[in-house]
Amino acid sequence: MLCYIQYENSIIARILFIMHSFTLESPIIRYLRAHDPKMGYLTNEIGTLSLRTDDDYFGCLVRLIIAQQLSSKVASKIWSNFRDAINDITPVVLNNITDEQLRECGISLAKATYIKNISQLVM
Repeated sequence: MLCYIQYENSIIARILFIMHSFTLESPIIRYLRAHDPKMGYLTNEIGTLSLRTDDDYFGCLVRLIIAQQLSSKVASKIWSNFRDAINDITPVVLNNITDEQLRECGISLAKATYIKNISQLVM
């Protein structure tokens, strides 16, 4: 499971996903390189790609909720605040944290609600 790709440009994230799914010599990548100079340039620049995965599915889901609709820089800062405040990101721990504690990390009230609801469902 790919947890999170942090890139400023969503087009690059899509390219990285395509490249993660196919080798540089696969027919689809060869076609893109031949028919789109920008894609050709980017696939040459990126080259072989290895993405790390995260086995902490719950933590990954929480991070995705936090990052939703935010720039990479802002999402990283809020995630850092969250990780500093919450040592153990588990459903039990998050279920016992107040909305105010989540808000102090920079998490919106709506996202705090989503995180708390998911914590309750997973327990």
